[in-house]
Amino acid sequence: MSTDDDGVPASRQTARAALVNIRRMLAGEVPFPTSPEAAAEMVKAAVPVQAPQQDEPPFLGTSDQVMAGFEGAAQRTPDGTEYWSAIDLMELLGYGSWNHFEPVIKRAYIACNQSGLTINEHFAEIHEKVDTEGGVELRIRDVNVTRYGAYLIAQNGDSKKKQVAFAQTYFAAQTRRQELQTQRSEEITE
Repeated sequence: MSTDDDGVPASRQTARAALVNIRRMLAGEVPFPTSPEAAAEMVKAAVPVQAPQQDEPPFLGTSDQVMAGFEGAAQRTPDGTEYWSAIDLMELLGYGSWNHFEPVIKRAYIACNQSGLTINEHFAEIHEKVDTEGGVELRIRDVNVTRYGAYLIAQNGDSKKKQVAFAQTYFAAQTRRQELQTQRSEEITE
């Protein structure tokens, strides 16, 4: 197998060249091939170069780290109400972008509504102004959520993500702990 000066195999060289040409075609710098066979060959040659797309890096932490992060991200309103920023939850649950996380929030809205609860009591959309290094002011959308809202978000997240699975387990354990505490309180008062 032939290689270039950097030791890259010829098949990778061909794939890189094909990928460069495809990008140039998409940019309008060169025309697309006229025959379907030529276009198919170019795409086929480019395939080895394309790395599998990974939206988020793999999670290497533990459930304790996720839970400590979750509790550490809790904030309080002046009246003492506990809440979390959805942007913080997005990172804690292993989502790399708002575009991937927003559908989870929307499913949590639906679950909240279907439970007969008021969405606005558990999810408050906010817009913050942030100054960038270049002096440009950006408006960032976020959602402040109650503990129940965070629970619904975790339950509607992608359980293939370790962080989401850890959060789901955490909330299940917290729910059971609360049930037992309530049961004990009722037994004491009887």
